[in-house]
Amino acid sequence: MGPYFFIFFIVAVLALFHSDRDYRKNRDISAFFVFLTLTLLAGLRTSQVGADYLNYKSIFFEFKGVFDGGLKQVIEGDYFFEPGFAVLIVFIRTFTDSSISFFIMVAFVTSLINFFAVKKVTDFLLLSLLIFFSYDFFTNYMVAIRFGIATSFVFLVIFFLAQKRFIYSFSTICFAMTFHTAAVGMLLPFFMSFLKFKRWYIIVLTLGALVFGYLGLGKIILNSMLPGWVPRADSAEAYSANSQYGNSLGYLGFINVKYLLISVFLFIYWDLLKTRVRFFESICLFLLCAMIIRVGFHDLGFISGRVSALLGVVEIVIIPSAVVFLFKQKLVSFVFVFSYALIHLFFLLYVRGFSEYDFHGVL
Repeated sequence: MGPYFFIFFIVAVLALFHSDRDYRKNRDISAFFVFLTLTLLAGLRTSQVGADYLNYKSIFFEFKGVFDGGLKQVIEGDYFFEPGFAVLIVFIRTFTDSSISFFIMVAFVTSLINFFAVKKVTDFLLLSLLIFFSYDFFTNYMVAIRFGIATSFVFLVIFFLAQKRFIYSFSTICFAMTFHTAAVGMLLPFFMSFLKFKRWYIIVLTLGALVFGYLGLGKIILNSMLPGWVPRADSAEAYSANSQYGNSLGYLGFINVKYLLISVFLFIYWDLLKTRVRFFESICLFLLCAMIIRVGFHDLGFISGRVSALLGVVEIVIIPSAVVFLFKQKLVSFVFVFSYALIHLFFLLYVRGFSEYDFHGVL
């Protein structure tokens, strides 16, 4: 696990260094360096690191380049995943036959979108990256790479929503859905954003999610209300019915309890934070929707886990911003965020048992 902790502490040092106002002007350079490091870490891994590596490698070789009939393959639709990712594969296949280069380029696309999107919504980019690396990076870069690309658009959607640019926001959601169907979950906070959000909504939605989850109504609603014409509806029903995936979350698991505690935290400090944290209401809306889906529909297992993880990525922004404004002293704020991220990293590596890192070393 050495490489993971090494990078974690490097990001932590950079975050502490750039907390000083005199060094913030070089913050974006350091953040871009971190994203490039994550790109190489993900791209140069072997099949021993993370699930689905061999599947994606096999998929890459099934497609041809643009000039060899690759676009025809995309149009014919003889594949199980979303068309946006198929187009990306064809584009990469046009320039290289190396699967390692494929993984590097996919990771680079994810990093590039993340870099420009996240820095639009936070002033604490390195602290956000510290939390991101402790958990979301492993899912988005090392395992579900289609999901990672889709998730990278979340902060762009929030940016557009906060500016009332609804057409841009809706278009971004639709584009993200061409990489992973879980992006459809962004439609929930999108439509809820048209309502005047009130602080007491947090309590109502939290209690509603707890009751809903306790009664286990998720599968009932999915099976009775999900129309068959919805893309991949049959896949969603199969996942929920599978004992391995359908029972994978639990009612009050670690992540569920975390979302509930963050919701209570936001309720308590709502008045203070909404005037200080950029795009606060839009970010809270995404986080609350993540909590509702994760807790209220926990019995859907893998499905609700994916959608809530996509929406819940906003915690990497709200936690550092809230902590900095509440504690004021930069060292105390840093220690809190550092500890929060370190707990996540330990949980992922030693409780979830994520793979040891294995390095290709050559292109």
